[in-house]
Amino acid sequence: MRIWEGVWWCLGALALYLGGWKFSRRIPLVVGVSGTVCCENPIHCEFGGLRGVVVLQTASQRFLKRDEKGDWQTGYTLLLSECREVPWYLDDGTGRVNVVGATGASGFTFPASSGQFEQSRRCHECEMNRLECETKRSLLGVQRTERVLPIGISLSVVGEAVKDDVGTIRIQKPHEGPFYVSTKSIDELIASHKNWARFIYGGVSSLQRYLSDNICSEMC
Repeated sequence: MRIWEGVWWCLGALALYLGGWKFSRRIPLVVGVSGTVCCENPIHCEFGGLRGVVVLQTASQRFLKRDEKGDWQTGYTLLLSECREVPWYLDDGTGRVNVVGATGASGFTFPASSGQFEQSRRCHECEMNRLECETKRSLLGVQRTERVLPIGISLSVVGEAVKDDVGTIRIQKPHEGPFYVSTKSIDELIASHKNWARFIYGGVSSLQRYLSDNICSEMC
């Protein structure tokens, strides 16, 4: 597997060179990396027992409402929509790379979800009848849902690779070029986006070496 990672890395670098691309601080280095979602301090979800790095919590009030014909129709009102995210990274076995701003990337979805329905407390019958007559609504309860990007799932990220002063690599949205986060493999993404073939992709360790070499060459 390590050998093939090196082969893919060389092919990607060759494509970049032949395409006339040059690495500089003005031109983002767009790469593709696959790995396992990891986090030192994940979010503990309230429902389902999952631990995630991005959690979208929503709450909606469900009700029945009479239409113009007097028939009951279902409806809802959104009460809460809150997204929480903690620092996380991809680990491919050769190294790790931080991912920043994943929720704003194309292709991003929440692979897991869980929730519960909290039924409204019923008043006595005459009071409920009065409420229904005044509002033409019958409250059913509140649906609470958590959509999660859990730890341990395999993920592929295409975006700009940046290395800071302490050697930490992060992938973020570039000023120009694709920013994509998906549960699909890099090969599947390349197959469906032919124009991405010119971008470098490979193992994290290869990416670290590439960035180090280019930073050193710029300083010389």
